[in-house]
Amino acid sequence: MDPAITIKPVSSRNRTAAIRFVVAGASRDPIHQVATEALRHMVMGCGWQNIRLWWANRQGRCLAAGMIIENVGKVGMLFHTPISAEGVEIRSLIELVHNMSSHALDEGLSMVQAHLEPPATGEIEMLTAGGFEKLTRIVYMNLDLKKVCLPEHDAEISWRKYDEFTETELADVILRTYEGTLDCPSMNDLREIADIISGHKRHGIFSPESWWLIDRGGHPCGCILVNDSHTTRVAEIVYLGVVPEYRGFAIGQLLLRYAAAQAYRRGRKAVTLATDAENHYARRIYEVAGFREKASRLSYIMRRRILTRDRT
Repeated sequence: MDPAITIKPVSSRNRTAAIRFVVAGASRDPIHQVATEALRHMVMGCGWQNIRLWWANRQGRCLAAGMIIENVGKVGMLFHTPISAEGVEIRSLIELVHNMSSHALDEGLSMVQAHLEPPATGEIEMLTAGGFEKLTRIVYMNLDLKKVCLPEHDAEISWRKYDEFTETELADVILRTYEGTLDCPSMNDLREIADIISGHKRHGIFSPESWWLIDRGGHPCGCILVNDSHTTRVAEIVYLGVVPEYRGFAIGQLLLRYAAAQAYRRGRKAVTLATDAENHYARRIYEVAGFREKASRLSYIMRRRILTRDRT
């Protein structure tokens, strides 16, 4: 009989060793040492209170390690030892991922998410065995801001920035834009709207002058929320939505052109966004506005509903 595997949180004195195993398993390649140090510094910047660091051991030998970084909005991002890393045991990794993610959901997270670079076949099989399900393929798009112009004046259109509306108004508009959305629709009921707005604020640098509601004829018909990057002269659209009754009136194009012009005025060099690969309607709008696909990731999640179903 194989000795029992112990899966548990990592003690403070073993954090560096566990992070090293998350990065590259038992490898001691100098390149991996550099990556370990970079990840450790990132974790310290997040604050240990927002980190769940676990590992699986058998008789004192590490077999797998994983880390969940809790973001504002009650979403956890999972990092784990690569399945091809030296010294990793796949069965232990599956059990570790399942147990630590389940524990994080029990403690209040709405979901735990993992992003994979396609095709990632082995990683997908491991996550699926650990209780995760595919959410979507996320497409990252970029618009170079060489020269932009504000939308043409329309007497029926008016704009309100963050200090000109309440968060209650913003919440109402966002919730209405979720109706019939093709952008990750399975996520709509996973989080409270207050957590969603808080998460948007913490994505990059919150820029109140770049959070806008658009009104037509005095009625809110959509919103666009833009934050700046911490490290580059790039603005990121963290959310864009149009309420159902105003779809088909080019409101999305107005929002994109307005946000691009504002970002250009603030000295940004580019605007980025992420969208569901299956949302073909939105992708066409972005492409017409000049956005081009730069990369993509597969998104897998474990959520409370799946966890509860498995336990019944």
